[in-house]
Amino acid sequence: QLIEVFEAADILDGIGKDHSADSDPIRLPNEELEPFLKGLHNSLRNNSLGAKKQFEQIKKHLHQQNRDDILKHMTLLDFESALAALEQAALSLGINLQRES
Repeated sequence: QLIEVFEAADILDGIGKDHSADSDPIRLPNEELEPFLKGLHNSLRNNSLGAKKQFEQIKKHLHQQNRDDILKHMTLLDFESALAALEQAALSLGINLQRES
């Protein structure tokens, strides 16, 4: 449980930090980006605090607004909303991560 507390503290420590001035993402081909997005998607679906580390790896490939939305929800530990924001970000890149029913 302490690990989760410390991971949550790391997430909260990131509030207001590392907001890049650039709004243009660094483009990766979708076939290279998709596995990273799917990994983050799975982490968010499982309410994993490790999702922050995955987000850090891919955030530069997302539009600024998408980055801000995902980070905001992750900071609040609102994984369901972060998941929805990630799905929207992926769709804006032409990648479908929607959960299958």
